[in-house]
Amino acid sequence: MTRWYLGLAALACSALVMTGPIGCGSKTATEGPGGKKLTLTKPANQTLTRGAATTNGVDIKIGRDNFTDPVTVKFDLPKGVEVTEKDMTIPTSDKSRTFNLKATPDAPPGDHTATVTATAPGNLTTTETFTITVKDNK
Repeated sequence: MTRWYLGLAALACSALVMTGPIGCGSKTATEGPGGKKLTLTKPANQTLTRGAATTNGVDIKIGRDNFTDPVTVKFDLPKGVEVTEKDMTIPTSDKSRTFNLKATPDAPPGDHTATVTATAPGNLTTTETFTITVKDNK
């Protein structure tokens, strides 16, 4: 019976990924000395309209094992896509933070790969990718 539930969960995850900006929880992790571990959950794919005044919030979720330091977040974004926040950290008291993305008028339309990297003291660094779809402003 467990296999049936896992299969159903995988099927549901695939359907959700195809239909909208819902993450299915894949994670990457890195381990350091003293049992320290930093985990980063794959962000949901995003759709942005180039030149629009609105932004999209991308949730960055982390896990901390055996440490409480702030985690620095860095995005590698396609041309014309910007993150609006200046403070790029997830404070010690939080496990997630929403960062706002915006597509400038010169952002090329189409699907682009974006990368998010989370870094904590002690050489703990982990990376995930997600897709940003840029649409024309009509």
